[in-house]
Amino acid sequence: KLAYSCWVYYVNFTEETNGKYLIVKESNGNILEANVKNDEGPEDLEGWRIVPPKNIPFEEYLLDDPNCHWKNLNYDETLIIINSNEELENYITCTEGSYPEVDFSQYTLLLVNGKINGEISKITAKKLLQYSHNKYELAVEIRNTEASATDEWAIALIVPKLSEGGYVELNITKIIEISYIDYYSIIYNGIPPCWQNITYHSVGNLIIINSSEQLENYFICTEDYPSIDFEENTLLVAYGLHTQGISYITKELIKENEDNYNFNIFIKQNSTLPIPRWVTAILISKISTDIVVTLTVSKY
Repeated sequence: KLAYSCWVYYVNFTEETNGKYLIVKESNGNILEANVKNDEGPEDLEGWRIVPPKNIPFEEYLLDDPNCHWKNLNYDETLIIINSNEELENYITCTEGSYPEVDFSQYTLLLVNGKINGEISKITAKKLLQYSHNKYELAVEIRNTEASATDEWAIALIVPKLSEGGYVELNITKIIEISYIDYYSIIYNGIPPCWQNITYHSVGNLIIINSSEQLENYFICTEDYPSIDFEENTLLVAYGLHTQGISYITKELIKENEDNYNFNIFIKQNSTLPIPRWVTAILISKISTDIVVTLTVSKY
């Protein structure tokens, strides 16, 4: 019991028997460090909030046998916590063979499911954080392409045994990938072939081309390249001058919302190569002039 308002932290050291308390006075931030003897921690420690959140390891649980499938799922973006074989049998069916076993004395199975408009290209469990003794958050990222039909999805994770009464909040991020045709990409060190009237900067630049007249202003080439129907298509041209050598470039076009796209360029660096200029162009379905396309250039 203290005579002033404060924050109290209990620090648990992995290599020591006893922890210690850090008491931060609210009015001025002064810190009191209190070492304790014969104390394994507060009796109600399970109700304390973990600061910062603890990153919990996990591995994906896969139904490798094509004869085994998930069942009894509503595909409504819910998370199911499974702590026994009896519970697991409610959600798996096998016409023959068997599904992978789980040691439920040591582990818990988290089964997440839902549906999405479009065709799913990838589902990734990004991280599982523990905020308190029984409160967790699971972040899942879904990448899909635009389509008129819906696609159902499910992902299962094996995690260390959750405490009794544990609650896992589900945080789903949906990323819409826009399909494209790789029209023209090149990394060069001398005179730029084909491209003209562009100034190269290390941050990168973007040109949105919606007509043949615009294209002719930037692209003159003696080689034959596929013609573009600008009634149906838009050409996105990104270019820049990198600070190191480049092995290769990858890219993606993401739809943030109806009015905003992100054109992401990923540059694989190679310090043994000369510092180059680079250009990459992709052909996509026609977009209106109201749409904002943001270019982001990342290196790794």
